[in-house]
Order: sequence, then C-alpha cells, then structure tokens
Amino acid sequence: HLVIAGNDFGSEAALRRRAVKLGISSRVHFVGLLTGPERLEALADASVMAYPARDEVFGLAALEAAATGTPLVVPHDGSAHEYFGPWADYVRPNDIAGVRRAVFAALARGRRPELAKLVRESFTWRHVAEVTRRAYALTPETVCPTHTRRPHHPCAPDAC
Repeated sequence: HLVIAGNDFGSEAALRRRAVKLGISSRVHFVGLLTGPERLEALADASVMAYPARDEVFGLAALEAAATGTPLVVPHDGSAHEYFGPWADYVRPNDIAGVRRAVFAALARGRRPELAKLVRESFTWRHVAEVTRRAYALTPETVCPTHTRRPHHPCAPDAC
C-alpha cells in the first residue's frame, strides 16, 4: 500500500484520479498532515520513506524517519548526502524510473539500524552545539586549504 501524508498543496484530487485510472485506488491512502506522536508513529511504521522533493532539500520528516531506521529515498541534489551518507538511496526527483528502482531497492534491504544509529549519535543537541562551536572557532588560518569548500572540517593547518 502507498500512504501519502503531509500537505498536498492542492494535488490530492489529481492524485486520486490518477490512482483510479491506474486501478490502484484501493491501495493508495491519503492521510493528510500528521503531527505529534501520530506523525512519528507513521514514520516508524513505514516500510520506506520516499521524499523525492524537487523544491526543497530533504526535510525534517526524512530525519525523523531516519531516526527510526526507516529506509529513505531522498533527493540526490542538496545536502541529504551530508546528513545520511551511504545509508539512504538518492534519486533525481524527475527520474520516475529511478525513484521506482530506489524504492524497491530500499524495500528489499529493509530497516536501516545503521541509519538510526547515525541520527542518534549525530543529531543530539550536544553534538550539534559542539559542531557549531567548532565552526565559530575557525579562522582563515585554521581552515585546511584542501577543504576550503568544507569550512566545517577542522583540520590542523599542517595535517593535510
């Protein structure tokens, strides 16, 4: 079954018509915007969280799903790689066949405990505060010349 959750920005009627035309309307469920525990429960219960957005990066919902180990399909462009590394499937949003392949690959792999561990360890308030503190401590003299495109990388000047 396919569950479509969140703000549909006015596209639900067209999606319902498409599901009817494809003969799959009994397996497509529109649940609208979920909040609080209901939202987190839905993300944890999902077999895959597909979020191939064109107009925004990966979104908080993907991070919340990742925290539960739910497999992710997220946009290739943007910063999702920095957040999820090798533990997510990356797609070009307009590549429908690619999104389909990624969803089926994620379904075949199943839950991602490594992804949940990554989120638990990397997205605590303490960890984010420490990364932020290190970033503010950087000066041009302390930024590694080989990592100028990644100024958050606190290499010692002579380490690279």
